[in-house]
Amino acid sequence: MKLGANKIPILTFHALEENNTPISFPPASFERALKKWHAAGWRTISLSDTVRHLRARAVLPEKSFVLTFDDGYASVYRVAFPLLRELGMTATIFVAPNAEGNAGGNAGGNAGGNAGGNAGGMTPLPTLFGREMLRWHEIREMRAHGIDFGAHALTHRDLTQLDEQTVEHELRASRDILADALGEPIRLFAYPLGKYNARARDIVTNYFDAACSDHLGIANFNSDLFALERVETFYLRATWAADGLTRKWFPLYLRARNVPRKLRRLLIN
Repeated sequence: MKLGANKIPILTFHALEENNTPISFPPASFERALKKWHAAGWRTISLSDTVRHLRARAVLPEKSFVLTFDDGYASVYRVAFPLLRELGMTATIFVAPNAEGNAGGNAGGNAGGNAGGNAGGMTPLPTLFGREMLRWHEIREMRAHGIDFGAHALTHRDLTQLDEQTVEHELRASRDILADALGEPIRLFAYPLGKYNARARDIVTNYFDAACSDHLGIANFNSDLFALERVETFYLRATWAADGLTRKWFPLYLRARNVPRKLRRLLIN
């Protein structure tokens, strides 16, 4: 299967760190992979441009891929951002501006006001999964250098477990806080934990132009723009797997990894 033309991989990173967790990716491996892909002639295009191409069924550039980062960890600024600038690459970062609410408590009523008021400078995003988060001035600096930002809901809760009114609030408040902080519309969304159902998807269509799911695969002209496939970089930790992005067998590798992944989910659910 040839990438480009009507297919493009959207890669999903989270924290760039040495910890052995599903959302961790070693910084040295990240640098090696990006430089290897760049040397092979691969270039990033923005997720926004990708969505426009897919919607119009317009030919995608060959040897192109999309970088996304979920959650907004500080390592994106410290590790990824300098390398992206060095290589002339872009990315989209999805953040939950009041993510502390996912631990419970009253995340609803004044979340928008509190997060919006804290979006002025050195204040970090609320902690998520115990990791250090991006600060608002870092978010603005990255945006000024061409890095895009999208919403990841307000409190990073599983939208499939929330009632319709709460889902509406999660989407609207996260979009508006980011729009106010960056001074521009926020048009892209990523489902927290990658999870969505028909109700959540329908509500997302009222607030955003496209959304990323955790479906493992390569985005293409037949993709649902509100449940875009991505390549979770957990599956790229091995050097040979990361190198595979530039090889013809890469889509077959993803299909093979998808089989046990789907079986595990069937057993869990």
